[in-house]
Order: sequence, then structure tokens, then C-alpha cells
Amino acid sequence: MDRPVIIFYHLFAVNHWKEVISYQLDQIVETGLMDVIDRMYVGVNYLEEETLKEVRELLSGYPKVVIYHERHSKKFPVTIWNKPKVEIRNQLGEGETLLKMVEYSQDNPPAYYLFMHSKGASKPKDKSRSQIGYFYKKGLSESSNGNEIRRFIIKELTSSMLSDWRGILEKIEDKNFFHSLWNFFWVRSEMLEKFNFQHYRKNSPIAKRRGLKDRHFTATFPVSLYQALNGERSIKNRRQPNILK
Repeated sequence: MDRPVIIFYHLFAVNHWKEVISYQLDQIVETGLMDVIDRMYVGVNYLEEETLKEVRELLSGYPKVVIYHERHSKKFPVTIWNKPKVEIRNQLGEGETLLKMVEYSQDNPPAYYLFMHSKGASKPKDKSRSQIGYFYKKGLSESSNGNEIRRFIIKELTSSMLSDWRGILEKIEDKNFFHSLWNFFWVRSEMLEKFNFQHYRKNSPIAKRRGLKDRHFTATFPVSLYQALNGERSIKNRRQPNILK
């Protein structure tokens, strides 16, 4: 490996959080990825102090896993960017940790980055989302109940990032390439270095449409970063590997 491998992970510690992150940690270990990463940094949003203690205890069993930041979900303002400082008084969801990963990458040596989060921990209404069609094509039954949908989606998203992580790293050797499914993604630091908060805010189609009051400000990142950098609304005809296929 010519550079470090680093994972950033956003945990919303409510409802099914322990089931979700425990499954994902098991997969990181079973695929051998845990053996090669330098660190896995976890951003934690929580509602109960007792839950935060459980999170700390669970993660303490993994020497390479470090809590990067903690925030009570109702504590505001939220600093989402530091150069220049940008604060908001609403939730940005996983985008809060995602942006911290971007800042970290810009202050550290070149690396491969994987971003994941606790998808489904907060009981999302998955059947009302446009993305559900993708998972039906992957084998999800249309008669599935909420728990079955949640578990299928997290397994599919996790597998897409971890089952062939070695092959993915080969694919993104080109510094402008990335591998993503929604906002689970692998990327090289060279692409993240190009991120400029104000430029992204003004030039990413989804960021312009959603704005900072919407938690989807960083949705489909890094697809939306690619769009902002290249002034395009679509990248369907680009040579990017495995984007929403």
C-alpha cells in the first residue's frame, strides 16, 4: 500500500445504532480491512449520556477505532467548517462528520479515505425514498417490512464498500476517481483537497438547491463535489467507476 487507509464513520446513536455499527465493524474485520487501516475515526451524535457510555465501551474493543468528535444532538450551534468558520443551528446528519473528514484530509498526508455511516439507525421511511428502486433491483422484496428493508439496505451498502475493497483501491488509482453508492464512498485525498466550502456551496447543484438548512447539503457526496468541480449537473457519461450502478 503506497499510502495510509483511513475510515471516517458517522454514528447517530439512537434506536438500532448498536446493531448497525456492530454489523459494519464485523464486516471491516472479516474482510481484512481492519488489518490495513491506520485509523477509523468515528463522529458520534447522541441523545442520552448513557448511550454515549455504551458507544465508548463498544468502540474501546477495537484498538484502531477512535472517537473523533462527540456532540449531543440538541446542542447548537454546530461548527461544520473551520476555514472560514461556519456554524449552523440545525442538523446536517452524516454531513457533519463527512465535512470533518474533508478538513482532516486537507491537513494530512495523502491517503485513501472510506466514508460510511449508521444508515437506518433512526428508522427512516425507506419505502418513500426514490432510492428504494435500486434495492428492489438488488433483490429486496417489495413485501418486506420496515426492519427487513433497513437490514437489507445496510448490508447492501456495506458490502458495496467492503467486499472488494482491494479492487476498489486499484480502480481509484487515478486521483480524480472515486467509488460510491449514495454517500458511502471511497476516495483519494487528492480529490478532497480540491474541496472549497464556498465554491461547493455555490456550484454543487444539490448544495445550491438544498442549502445549509437541509441535512442533504452533502447528499450524494462525492458525486456532488465532482459536479461542483467540473461545472456539470450530471456525470453519467464520465469514466467514473461504479457510480450508482
